[in-house]
Amino acid sequence: MAHQVRQYRQQARALRAQETRERLLTAAREWFLREPFDAIRLADIARDAATTTQTLHTHFGDKASLFEQVARRHGEELGRDRATVPEGDVPAMVAALMRGYERFGDANWRLVSTAERVPNAADLLQGARREHRAWLATTLGRHLPAEPHRRAVVLDALYAATDVGTWKLLRRDLGLSKPRTAAAMQALIRGALRDPTGTEEVP
Repeated sequence: MAHQVRQYRQQARALRAQETRERLLTAAREWFLREPFDAIRLADIARDAATTTQTLHTHFGDKASLFEQVARRHGEELGRDRATVPEGDVPAMVAALMRGYERFGDANWRLVSTAERVPNAADLLQGARREHRAWLATTLGRHLPAEPHRRAVVLDALYAATDVGTWKLLRRDLGLSKPRTAAAMQALIRGALRDPTGTEEVP
C-alpha cells in the first residue's frame, strides 16, 4: 500500500511538472512572438505561466535555452502543417505558407534581422532554411528540372519566392492584402517552375 501511495505521488508530481513546463512554453512563445529577444524578461514569462523564475530556470536553464525549445516546437508545428500539402499543389503550398507567415511571419523576420544578438539563432535559422528547401524539393519534385545545375537554380528561385522575406515585402512593405499576397506568391512559384522556353505546364 505504501509503495502504491509513493508511486501515485511521484506520478502526480511528474504530471504537475509537465503541466508547468507546458505553461512556460506557451507563455514564452507569446512573448517571443511579440517582443525582441533582448526585451523579454524571464520574470514576465514565469508570471504569465503562474510560476516562479526559479522554476523556469529548473526546467530550461536560461533564456537562450528556453527560446531554442520554443523555436524547435514552432518549427515542428509548421512542419506538420506543411506535410499535409499534396505534391505539386501550388495553391495548397501557398495557403500553408500564408497560414504560417500570418501567425509567425513578423516574429520570424524580427529574428532574421537580429540573429546576431540571439544565442543559437544562426544555427536555428540555418536548420529552418534547410528544412524549407527540402520541403520545396519534395513537394514540387516532379516539376523540377532533372539536370542538377538547373534544378538547383530553380530551387533557389523557389526559395526566394516563398521566403518569409518575400511575404514581409508583399504584406508589410507594399501593404498588399492576404489574397493579393497569396496570388503574387503563386505567380512567383509558377514563374520559377517554367522552363527556359516558357512552355512547360505547371500546376
